Amino acid sequence: MSTITPINVGTLANDGTGDPLQVAFRKINDNFTHLGNLVPNGPTGSLQYIDANGYFAGTANAVYDSTHNQLDLGATVVPLSDAGIDLGTAENRIGNLHLANTFALGNISISETGNTISFPVTVLTSKLADLHFNNANLDGNLTVSGSVTFEAINIGKFSVTTPDNTTNQVIFQMPASQFNAGVFQITSRDGSTSSQTVTLSVMTKNDGSSVHYSAYGTVFIGYALTRYNVDIGYGNVRIMVNPILNTSITHVGTYEITRA
Repeated sequence: MSTITPINVGTLANDGTGDPLQVAFRKINDNFTHLGNLVPNGPTGSLQYIDANGYFAGTANAVYDSTHNQLDLGATVVPLSDAGIDLGTAENRIGNLHLANTFALGNISISETGNTISFPVTVLTSKLADLHFNNANLDGNLTVSGSVTFEAINIGKFSVTTPDNTTNQVIFQMPASQFNAGVFQITSRDGSTSSQTVTLSVMTKNDGSSVHYSAYGTVFIGYALTRYNVDIGYGNVRIMVNPILNTSITHVGTYEITRA
């Protein structure tokens, strides 16, 4: 029974046109049973649905938490599916979604702090998620803490401190299989007022066995600090320094590399 069944009381008292007593009381019992099934159950604040028979169904499928002013959608949200719960459809989409804090998508959480959007991997908070998109239109500046990789070009920077005058200390390396040619601008500074800046132009041979390079435009302030060397070792194109002085030197470089 999905609705209340009224009792036929006839036209006049005892005219024989109404329901017999047994039928009338059976309807009364059925109506009470139906009303009992309409009473919702679940914790305070639970929102439930009406099934095909007009009964309340589900147990706490959605709960409004008045203490924290939030709506919780739990495991009993109807309809249930292995893929989760859909909000909207391809034809009827959610218009605007305003979030105050963190939004989780699979193993990636999306959060905003100080007008900066972060995409950390929730299972490993120290790792950031990869972001893939087709086109980006910027009205302001683009700030990148690491390197920028286009389809055939890498643009980035590095900073390495060498502790002594050991020869051929590697300050940058990249797989030779990905390297075609590159321009490096490197500034080396010691703890005093001495520094030097050099531009290195590097190109791999066609067979990838070695490199050709040249150093030019060197500017010295104070003493000369180091010499530079470039080779292919352990499968990598390597930028190396040979400090002249037995002292700590910091090498800061920028580069633009054409990928193989």
